[in-house]
Amino acid sequence: MKMTPEIDPGLPEWITIEYIQDKLIKRHKDDSIKVLKISGKSASGKGENYTSAILRIRVTYVSNTIVEPKTDSFVIKMTFQGEGIEGQVLGQYNVIQCEIDVYRYVMPRFDDLMKELGDDDQIFAKTLYVDDKQGAIIFDDLVARDFAVANRVARLDTKHVHLALRKLAKIHACGAVLNERDPEFFKKHVFDHGFYNRHTEGFKPMMCGIISGLSHYVNSRPDLKAKYGKKCEGLVDRIMEDTVKCFDPDDRHFMTFAHGDYWTNNMMFQYPNGIDQEPSDVCPLDLQLCVWGHPAIDLHYFFNTSLKEELRLNNQQEFIKYYYDILASTLKALKFKGRFPSLFKFNLEVQSRKFLAINASFVFQALMLNTNTEHAEFSTLVNEEEVGIKFKDSLYFDNELMQKTVELLLPIYDNLGLLDPM
Repeated sequence: MKMTPEIDPGLPEWITIEYIQDKLIKRHKDDSIKVLKISGKSASGKGENYTSAILRIRVTYVSNTIVEPKTDSFVIKMTFQGEGIEGQVLGQYNVIQCEIDVYRYVMPRFDDLMKELGDDDQIFAKTLYVDDKQGAIIFDDLVARDFAVANRVARLDTKHVHLALRKLAKIHACGAVLNERDPEFFKKHVFDHGFYNRHTEGFKPMMCGIISGLSHYVNSRPDLKAKYGKKCEGLVDRIMEDTVKCFDPDDRHFMTFAHGDYWTNNMMFQYPNGIDQEPSDVCPLDLQLCVWGHPAIDLHYFFNTSLKEELRLNNQQEFIKYYYDILASTLKALKFKGRFPSLFKFNLEVQSRKFLAINASFVFQALMLNTNTEHAEFSTLVNEEEVGIKFKDSLYFDNELMQKTVELLLPIYDNLGLLDPM
């Protein structure tokens, strides 16, 4: 009796039996594959991802080469596009084309460099298919290999941090070497539209709105208002330009391919012995805001969104040294001959972009530590009316973790001069 294939009616219309079957046939080079069933569900919760929809699908299929039906799991990432506010804003940043270019062009070149080293480390997740028309990418489901996303609110301990920095150093090394060997490569693709750039300010209502929330909170606290009130008000006008200066490429410094959004939720750690045990590997995800720039873009962002508080306060310099040593050894192994600074000079380059810490701590971490999901939507982030203002204020007024962060970091950043005009 011939079975009628089943498909979850809640899936997007373009995900069909024929569509997935075609991709499996091409991957396995097996024309006899027949898909029997496709089921799916959301792979991210509200407030965890503001720029894309992520589905996890399970595909059951048979073929002449297997005895019993086999079930594989895949993740489909679909970036918001179209006429809605999400599509209008994200379209200005070319996020769809950026991520497609990474997986189609950058990843194979990075894989070749890793093979040249004899290093079997997986830099990025493997893809089943990159679909330009739908603005979607279908990945192998890393959960099937014991990967999981770490807790974004609890943040990362030293073991997790070391794994993330080791992988980041290899990404940065591969970017610099690829650029040296093929100087036109990165110019061909859309890697100049990170969160902050000289082309658009589509995210400005979000960035300035969240800093306004910081200012409103600080000015509601007499103990903070006297010393930091006016300075935080000034940050609202400065946040865009002072941050974009840190993103500007500077050929006097070490430049490379930066992830652009490197934080806890955009990586999955492998836990072979269970989620409550030590991780053994990490795989970066979400490559839609990659940018050509300084490694500090990723370092400051990662340090100030993803580290446990005691590590952020006490161990950043140690972590920079750890990252630098892996970066240097990887560049040497790949026979990089371009400009590479000493550790001392590299630290100066990172420090000169320290304003990125303000941006990461007070814009992005406020979002990342938010647990109130009622209005946690992209449209609210860029809304400049009452609902948007209230949500962005709530990131500070309703979150004790962010209130403690403000109390801890304002004195540090003030002593560094980061709260004053640059």
